[in-house]
Amino acid sequence: MTYKLIITEHADESLDNIMYHLIYRLKNKQAAKHLLNGIEIVYRKL
Repeated sequence: MTYKLIITEHADESLDNIMYHLIYRLKNKQAAKHLLNGIEIVYRKL
């Protein structure tokens, strides 16, 4: 059975804020990439 994953606007905005913080405030692009890769893996498993 296939499920449709719904990402809320609030969740999308929160992720944008986290990415901004990692990239521009902490200057850690590697952490941002790692986080996005991890989220992508979780989404695929769902």
